[in-house]
Amino acid sequence: MQFRCGLCAIALALFLPFPGRAADEKPKSEPVNFLTVDQVELNGNFYPSTKDGKKSPTVLLLHTLRDGKSNEEGWNSLAEEFQKKGYAVLSFDFRGHNSSTTIKRPEEFWKFKNNQAGLKSFKPSMKDLPAQITHQDFRAGYETWLVNDIMAAKLFLEKKNDAGECNVSNLIVVGAGEGATLGALWIASETKRFAAHVNPLGPFKVETISERKDISCAIWLSISPTLGKPPGQRVPVTDWLLTGGGNKEGKVPMVFIYGAENDKDDRFAGNCVKHVRPGYKREGTQPTDNLPATGDRGVAKTDLSGSKLLTRAETVTWIFEYLEKRVLDKFARNNWEERRTKGSSFVWQFGTTRPIPAKQEGEDYIQPIPLDRFLR
Repeated sequence: MQFRCGLCAIALALFLPFPGRAADEKPKSEPVNFLTVDQVELNGNFYPSTKDGKKSPTVLLLHTLRDGKSNEEGWNSLAEEFQKKGYAVLSFDFRGHNSSTTIKRPEEFWKFKNNQAGLKSFKPSMKDLPAQITHQDFRAGYETWLVNDIMAAKLFLEKKNDAGECNVSNLIVVGAGEGATLGALWIASETKRFAAHVNPLGPFKVETISERKDISCAIWLSISPTLGKPPGQRVPVTDWLLTGGGNKEGKVPMVFIYGAENDKDDRFAGNCVKHVRPGYKREGTQPTDNLPATGDRGVAKTDLSGSKLLTRAETVTWIFEYLEKRVLDKFARNNWEERRTKGSSFVWQFGTTRPIPAKQEGEDYIQPIPLDRFLR
């Protein structure tokens, strides 16, 4: 049998950390928007916690890219279920998808070489800079740049954190399809991002614990080995998963969910979990390591993929069983702390090489993630 938690109804009642509200009270969300480092306006919905925000784990939902959107089938209902149990949730549209098509400052956006090279609408000789972006305009390979949208979402959540509306120190990432693939890349990048402090007598003083510390777990629904229009470009997603969730560096608990009758998703989920956790078995004795919450789960009698798996009630039930029994008490125990993100400095650190500046004190945004370091 696949990786699973077997909680009965009584145990569930005991382990639920955030009891739901009265049955007649509807979950509520608020429309939100925030800017990326290259000045694209991302739109989405924030679901405030129904409990003490400072004690509430935060969930970040990442939709798939292939004609995907933040309110695709199964996504809203999952967000509402999280909210009922007291979590805070952010769901947003990646750039070029659904409602996230406005470039707020075209003069800044088109300065970035990735935007010039990655979008068909760019012409070096053009006088009027386009102020809209759509996924139909993406050239092959541009999709990896969207990982910076996830960084923008994290900074938005840090502002909500400082307002007392959530605890971003306990962040749960849920991604579907290509959104899961980008999520894996983002977690890998957070494993290399460190807070830094100005040292008047020498180089930056870099913290020893990376920003990965905020991520309590990742839940991947049919994670994709490719990005872009079918058949898509293969990307080193298993390497990203190993960096973010492996025993040596990351140790972010990860579970890979797939339709048990979808042979393609089944095989790739198995490859992913074994790459992160060598020796893992779907049955029998598991390896002795520090990754007891990492595994996979096949949803029986379906070949559904991505967020469509959420239309099966057993999928949602199992997600909460997984969180309540294997994650919350072990990996989501970070206390709330004020972020004051604008006043913070960060660097990316790759081995013993010189740190790469990511953000200086007073800046509003994290600089673009150095993708060349993750695409080798």
